[in-house]
Amino acid sequence: MALTPVVTLIITRFFLPEEKGLSPDGADGVDRADDLHGRVLIIGFGRFAQVVSQPLLARDVDVSIIENDVEMIQAAGNFGFKVYYGDGARLDVLHASGAGTAEAVLVCVDKPEVADHIVELVKAEFP
Repeated sequence: MALTPVVTLIITRFFLPEEKGLSPDGADGVDRADDLHGRVLIIGFGRFAQVVSQPLLARDVDVSIIENDVEMIQAAGNFGFKVYYGDGARLDVLHASGAGTAEAVLVCVDKPEVADHIVELVKAEFP
């Protein structure tokens, strides 16, 4: 019983393969956010953002969507959505995504602390 943590650490470190996320640079169908100009910027593209984007797209509102999960971007592309790679918690990505010219910025990320950080950043930099 006392050796369980040590054995678990050894097995995890030496015998299990490392989990590697997909890199946006080498992934098919994934473009980085750069010089976007949508009327609405959606940050994150989980279930909530997918639902929220539907009425906007149905009314031909120009929407820019950024997401930091490469697999989600590729899955969205399979359903006809153009989602760009970018971390909405970074100021340079927000500038490249058109947050400064967007009429609305929708923060649709899962983690509350990340959402709060993005909201504070957008309020401070793009009043």
